[in-house]
Amino acid sequence: MTDISQETVDKWQGIVNLIAKMARAPAALVMRVEPPEIVVFRASAGPGNPYRTGERARLETGLYCETVMRERKMLLVPDALADPLWKDNPDVKLGMISYLGLPLAWPDGKIFGTICLLDLKANAQDQQTVDLLSLFRGIIEDDLRQMHATAARMAEIEAAREILQETNRTSERSRLALLNVLEDEKQTELALKRQEKKYRTLVEGMNEGLIQVDNGDVIIFVNQRFCQISGYPRQELIGKVGHELLFDPADREVIRRKNLDRLVGKTGSYEIKLRCRDGQERWVYVSGTPVTGPDGTVAGSIGTFTDISERKQAEQQILLNQKRLESLVTILQADSENVQHFLDFALDEAIHLTGSKIGYIYYYSEERKEFTLNTWSKEVMPQCTVANPQSIYQLEKTGIWGKAVRQRKPIMVNDFKASHTLKKGQPEGHAPLHKSLTVPVFAGGRIVAVVGVANKEVDYDQSDVLQLTILMDSVWKVTDRKRAEEKLRESENNYRTLADSGQALVWTAGTDKLCNYFNKVWLEFTGRPLEQEMGNGWAEGVHSDDLQRCLEIYTAAFDRRENFSMEYRLRRHDGEYRWIRDDGSPRYNGAGEFVGYIGHCLDITERHKAEQQINASLKEKEVLLKEIHHRVKNNLQIIASLLNLQTGYVDDPHYKKMFMESQNRVRSMALVHEKLYRSKDLSGIDFSEYVNSMMRDIYSSYGLTQGEVALSLDVTREKLPVDIAIPCGLLINELVSNSFKYAFKDKKGEGKIGISFQKDNAGTYTLEVSDNGSGISTGLDLKTVSTLGLQLVDSLVGQLDASIRITGEGGTKVTIKFKA
Repeated sequence: MTDISQETVDKWQGIVNLIAKMARAPAALVMRVEPPEIVVFRASAGPGNPYRTGERARLETGLYCETVMRERKMLLVPDALADPLWKDNPDVKLGMISYLGLPLAWPDGKIFGTICLLDLKANAQDQQTVDLLSLFRGIIEDDLRQMHATAARMAEIEAAREILQETNRTSERSRLALLNVLEDEKQTELALKRQEKKYRTLVEGMNEGLIQVDNGDVIIFVNQRFCQISGYPRQELIGKVGHELLFDPADREVIRRKNLDRLVGKTGSYEIKLRCRDGQERWVYVSGTPVTGPDGTVAGSIGTFTDISERKQAEQQILLNQKRLESLVTILQADSENVQHFLDFALDEAIHLTGSKIGYIYYYSEERKEFTLNTWSKEVMPQCTVANPQSIYQLEKTGIWGKAVRQRKPIMVNDFKASHTLKKGQPEGHAPLHKSLTVPVFAGGRIVAVVGVANKEVDYDQSDVLQLTILMDSVWKVTDRKRAEEKLRESENNYRTLADSGQALVWTAGTDKLCNYFNKVWLEFTGRPLEQEMGNGWAEGVHSDDLQRCLEIYTAAFDRRENFSMEYRLRRHDGEYRWIRDDGSPRYNGAGEFVGYIGHCLDITERHKAEQQINASLKEKEVLLKEIHHRVKNNLQIIASLLNLQTGYVDDPHYKKMFMESQNRVRSMALVHEKLYRSKDLSGIDFSEYVNSMMRDIYSSYGLTQGEVALSLDVTREKLPVDIAIPCGLLINELVSNSFKYAFKDKKGEGKIGISFQKDNAGTYTLEVSDNGSGISTGLDLKTVSTLGLQLVDSLVGQLDASIRITGEGGTKVTIKFKA
């Protein structure tokens, strides 16, 4: 089983600690499978974690990690207690009911174990946590790949070392054989050369560099691979002192101690920087073995060199990634008062992450092509003595740092002394700049800011670009969220101020129908604290006679997402029940999702009392009006009866006819008051019903039936007020009576009467009375007629301010039009 270095163990420990901290969970683990058991290889340090490094558990017992390793994919169990598949697994006994785990594998596909996150409470885990765990899984599997590769290389190196040792032993045996057997000298020499050629071929073909030195560290042999790693040709290496040529003076003491170990026969390995011929340095893994002479004394050493620069770079990148993540965690967990404070803190972390001395953040507007200073790092202020420094810059007036916007990519300058066409100089007193890195910050495909850091001790490189870009991208997303939160808080404060300063009692409810907010006005009205009103507590103040009706209205509207309005009595702080009008409306968030209800209430007790008084007064007036209509109707009926009695004393048919017509006129007026008396609505009468009743009376008074004179009615059922109904009724009475008297002398059984009364969209009423009788004379002028009936028609038309038209073709048709 491959050993894991203490350095890697410490790094993994840091990873699980960081995961637990970022996810705010009690336990983060790296598990290693060692059949038939699984071992807690690393456990996060912190309160609430029941797992300890080194603990073991047997496999095939239903552990979360077994499923992850068997299925080789992520497992998320939000709540084991609510999941029949997981409620009895062993981790539940430790209280761990939430689990998120990923498999860990060696590069050859064999399972190493798992990386997982466990919680004492139900937790569905957001995508950010899943991504975080996946990131650290990648880091650990990178380490596993490196360990696997290192183990393979060590096996190769060991094989090469055995070959070299065997070469030395073979050479010695060959030399002794040569001394003892002179006659075989030629054959032995040839065999030896063949053997040395074979071993040299093997050595030259190694993937590792090989070097042999004597006891004075003078190089006596190197293979081709070492020449490739160091960049030196063989002839420039042989005869040189190795530690003086190949290593930095600061590392020579390390080499000297290693050489001393070789002299006493010790083997050993270490990592160190090799100084190449071109001046560059490469990380190498060195494994040294002493070489003994014929007498058994150490005659030098053989070292194998493995180029581990890429691995070192990867490790450095991992450390930088971890450092960036730690910086991001620090930024996200910072107790920021506002966005400005948050960005100041983020800039300090960016400076620290890149090893810089100073930095800045400028907002950028693509519409105005303008930079606006957000913040300079506090270290700049003591160095900057610019008089009246600018805070706003136009893009076209900026130099190198504006290039990051013009080219929409990061700009590195590692030598400010060198000339550059984009340099526009610095104002007098500006903080000195030696090196700089400027990175544009994007949001939605637009540049919204630039972040700059400067004066790193060594050159900026692509790693700095990557780290600063990723960091600021995350920071800006949080900044946008914080700005939104600030606006929301400001909006909420404004809303609360507005709600508390008005007269309305305001409440809100969530999607569970339970109230979650009451304004100050409500609380002062009820005299109860917010805690008692929350949820359904408010219902305790509603009058018992009104409560069930209120809840039914509220629940029905809530389920349909509809507005509602209801009135009920609510107990005031002094114990008096006051009438409240409560208007509620559904609320939706910016995404259009339903989030609950909001309502506002007004005390309408005084209005309610006034309405009651008005209703009582109206009822009294209604009774009085009905009584008046009843008495008018009775008086008109008395008049009609008197006319009827008087008719009995008149023998002249002409006068009898006059009395009958007067009776009909009185009855038509009495009928209006009769209809109003019996109506529930005193504002008017149903004119269609009124005309039907009046026509029955007229037919009866003339002794006719509809079999003799047919009647066609087309009358609106609209209610008409008295001042329109009476004149229209009298008009119909006069016109129909004229038809009965004059139109059908020769058409008994064939007569027809038509009455139409309608109202158009413009509000104009049209009354038409027609017959199919002999027809009226043309050129009739109502102003000059001598008959009382037609004079009355003229008077009524004038009273209605109406127009009248009389035609005599195929009978008589009278059309009267007026507006009410």
